[in-house]
Amino acid sequence: MAGRGFELPGISRDCQVLQKIKDIGLSQSCRVPALEGLLSLREGSGVIGFLTNYIETSDDLGDLISLFNKVVTIPISRREKWGGQIKYIVEQLHGQGVIWGDASPRNVLIDIDDNAWLVDFGGGYNIDPKLMDTMEGDMEGLRAVYEFLKV
Repeated sequence: MAGRGFELPGISRDCQVLQKIKDIGLSQSCRVPALEGLLSLREGSGVIGFLTNYIETSDDLGDLISLFNKVVTIPISRREKWGGQIKYIVEQLHGQGVIWGDASPRNVLIDIDDNAWLVDFGGGYNIDPKLMDTMEGDMEGLRAVYEFLKV
């Protein structure tokens, strides 16, 4: 896909990672978006975006970052559940050689069934830019998510 007109590295990386996740079947077994298609302005004009399946979130809580300054109002059992789900998904990804690349509370959605989903595979870093797009960077980000959740 890299040669299909992607100009923004984040979008290109996001699509490549989502394609890999789809190819190895993780989008069937983990709560990560499933790549559904690519968008272009017209045939042969290059890719400008992508489509994934819709993750329906609750009205009061869409992503973890929406809990900023009020995370302690959520029962610890829910926060521990989400933390465990996030860790499990990261472990499944790493087991297949896939890097999340932007582990952050803003990239964790909570669906209407109160389950955590990992989104945004476009790359980035949390604390140490030398760890960008590495498993170590994901683990650093996971620690930051745990600190955010206070678990």
